[in-house]
Amino acid sequence: MKVSSRKHSLTIISILLLSVVTFVFSACNNGGSSNGSSNGDNGQAPLEGEGIFGMVKDIMATKYKGSNPDQLFFSGNLIYFTANDGIHGIELWVSDGTEAGTTMLADINPGTNGSSPRSFAVMDSELYFSADDGTHGFELWKTNGTESGTRLVADILPGSLSSFPSYFTVMPFKSGSVIEGYNMYFSADDGIHGKELWRTDGTPEGTYMVKDINEGFLDSEPYLFIVMETVLFFSCKDKDHGRELWKSDGTESGTSLVKDIQPGPSGSYPYNFVVLGDTLYFSADDGSNGKELWKSDGIGINTEMVSDICSGSLGSNPEQLTIMNDKLYFVADERSTFGQELWTSGGTEATTERVADIRPGGEDSQIEELTVVGSNLFFQARDGINGIELWISNGTEAGTEMVFDINPGSGSSNPEDFSVVGSHVYFFANNGTNGNELWISDGTSAGTSQVKDINPGNSGSASYNYNNVLIPVGSNIYFCANDGTNGYEFWISDGTESGTQMIKKISNSTANSEPRLLTSLGSDMIFTANDNVYGKELWKSDGSEAGTVLLKDICPGECSISNEIYHYIVVGSTFYFTVNDGTHGSELWKTDGTTSGTVMITDMSYSGFGPYNMVSIGSQLFFGANDGVNGSELWTSDGTAAGTVMIKDINPAGSSNPNYFVVIGSTLFFSADNGTNGNELWKSDGTEAETVMVRDINAGAGDSDPKKFLAVGSTLYFTADNSTNGIELWKSNGTEAETVMVRDINAGVGDSLGYSSYSNIYMTSIGDIVYFNPDDGENGRELWRTDGSEIGTYMVKDIHLGPDGSWPKYLAILDSTLYFFADNGIFGSELWKSDGTAQGTVMVKDINPGSGYSTTDPSHLTALGSRLYFVANDEIHGKEVWVSDGTAANTELIMDIYPGQNDSQDYSPLFRSGFKQAGQQIFFSADNCTNGNELWTLPLQ
Repeated sequence: MKVSSRKHSLTIISILLLSVVTFVFSACNNGGSSNGSSNGDNGQAPLEGEGIFGMVKDIMATKYKGSNPDQLFFSGNLIYFTANDGIHGIELWVSDGTEAGTTMLADINPGTNGSSPRSFAVMDSELYFSADDGTHGFELWKTNGTESGTRLVADILPGSLSSFPSYFTVMPFKSGSVIEGYNMYFSADDGIHGKELWRTDGTPEGTYMVKDINEGFLDSEPYLFIVMETVLFFSCKDKDHGRELWKSDGTESGTSLVKDIQPGPSGSYPYNFVVLGDTLYFSADDGSNGKELWKSDGIGINTEMVSDICSGSLGSNPEQLTIMNDKLYFVADERSTFGQELWTSGGTEATTERVADIRPGGEDSQIEELTVVGSNLFFQARDGINGIELWISNGTEAGTEMVFDINPGSGSSNPEDFSVVGSHVYFFANNGTNGNELWISDGTSAGTSQVKDINPGNSGSASYNYNNVLIPVGSNIYFCANDGTNGYEFWISDGTESGTQMIKKISNSTANSEPRLLTSLGSDMIFTANDNVYGKELWKSDGSEAGTVLLKDICPGECSISNEIYHYIVVGSTFYFTVNDGTHGSELWKTDGTTSGTVMITDMSYSGFGPYNMVSIGSQLFFGANDGVNGSELWTSDGTAAGTVMIKDINPAGSSNPNYFVVIGSTLFFSADNGTNGNELWKSDGTEAETVMVRDINAGAGDSDPKKFLAVGSTLYFTADNSTNGIELWKSNGTEAETVMVRDINAGVGDSLGYSSYSNIYMTSIGDIVYFNPDDGENGRELWRTDGSEIGTYMVKDIHLGPDGSWPKYLAILDSTLYFFADNGIFGSELWKSDGTAQGTVMVKDINPGSGYSTTDPSHLTALGSRLYFVANDEIHGKEVWVSDGTAANTELIMDIYPGQNDSQDYSPLFRSGFKQAGQQIFFSADNCTNGNELWTLPLQ
């Protein structure tokens, strides 16, 4: 059936899908099984006579996903945590360690959206936290451990918007030497003063702003709160001093800057606060010595650098400041001399010294997780021989040694998430056989062992991508783990195998295969998925259930490919990608779409640091890689081992770190650092002789840090900082003379395309016109256009009047019209379009009427065929898939895949593959409430 009009086509989609929606809704409510479609045996609904709409295949059909317990916090005799039971969304739960005593404390936000509690702290036997009840936004709450005693303390930003209270810290107040009570301090935004310092005594009237530090609507963004007796120290910024060290006694007059360590607006960025006696230790950068170890008693004149460990402007960057036996221990980097190692200090330069050179030479020992157990420090470190393993130190060189080589040989066990019970430390580690599991150690080799193989095989029960937390309570450890059957749930351990068990199966929602990557190879879609048999592996699909199959078990057994495939490209009929097969580390692979044709090209990477940022010129592949000899440099490959070679060692003394590859004609443009000129713009034709720097934009050793490359005809557009004009838009034709700044949009040193909001910078082109979203310092981030000339670079429209900006994002082109999301300050973030003129820049549709955001997590506005596809939330159906032809009438919800206000697209934007076309079908991933997050398809229109 052929349909001439778009409106007719969309209407037919809606009609055909109505039965699908009804069927899925019924299945969800009645606990039935459904693959989200309404016809026939294959569960796919025909659309327009061609193609299918529905879930392609329930790849992980037999296992459950867990409730994903998070934010574990111990108070009194109870463990508080957040969890999603699949019915109420993410809510606050409580447990006494038994199944019967593990319950949801309160359904703060009724329905399936959840209140997402966070930032826990205890004051006067009550738990304080931030939560969103669906009416007031994220505000200050507290509970006494009962449902009736769980209540909103104060609606700091009245209405549905959020004040986002965070960094809760309790401090006593005294009368003389006697503690009379406590107040809690935190950061919040009342919508008038920006994010500032607040305090509460637990009552609405006792909740107020301490001081408007950065006056007006500007944020001072206080954080890193720490208490020394009755003084609160923290880091914040004001318009004159940048981010510096501040203190407060809880009053406006007693809230002041301690010292302007780096004079002027740049700020010293104090960090890593720890208190020892009456002294605060921290790291800071005074602008001359780099980030070094500092101390303060709260008086400016007594706030001074303890030691210039790494002389010069680089600084030693002290981290993980930890107190043991009234002495300070930390990690510091002497750069080329000794690298990053363990240090100690008694508070003076004379008593500041390196404890041990764990990894001899200038390389870092990669110390993390400093944890005190009695008179010893436990931590992870790399000695250059045994990989990253468990170490211990009593503060002396002789007493600093590896406890046990958990993953024998050069492999790393990566011990992490240390927690102390008595004289033992619990942690997660990978012995190379059982995956990431729970371990225990008393500091001796014999006393270090795996507690239990919770997820039998080599998959591991703790994910490196999951927020693993071990909470000690008495003689037990509470944590979350995945046993391979129930997903991530709530567990307890007394240190024995028999005493390590799941407390309660909170969620019975179905599991996710989590299709990601989604890249078309011919008429097939290549993607990664987890079927819980082979683990996460490479799959392909032709859009049918029978044609959706495992392409290859790259990491045999249950190990699964150990990292996401982030770097990949299709060149002709070959898909190149970087993957870790569990044996060789991350290496360069290729596939022609067959199992036999899926092979590793060559084992060329150092320590598994695989090829990245792939582009092609013709059939030739270009990428960055580190072979362990020359550092990270520019490489090329023709798909064979012999034809995979380094083009040029740009930085002979280290790594040039080539990045942001873009091809114009037969020339590759990229950023690189040759060790002399800093990170600058380079180009290459694939030969060593013609791999050269285009221009030293930030003259000398400084970085111009070129990014956001966009090829428009024979011109390259990019962002760069010449140290005079800030981060602005530049262009180049590949010659030094024609590599110039387009316009100083935010005049002076201000950044119009600053990296603090770099993830929100978007650029695209229609013909020879580039559209982008800079901030000119007056109108906020808005939609601009340029033809490459200064006079032809101007704001298209001030969509959100005033300094806030409309923040245009996800720029997409359909029929020579620009589409994007923007917020005009009235309707919230909605779908807009522009023909490049102010009058032709208009909102397409107010999807979520009022000031609510139509896309609370806007993602992947994609033009395919004659339609735009995107994710939106109209607050009736949750985050779902929408389609538009650019008119309000034809901007419609395709289908309420997860019925009701639930989200079929409720997962991190980082892992969303968006909408990808293969042949005449569009593929995406979605959760229909019954089958979990699986692969879906719809026909191209």
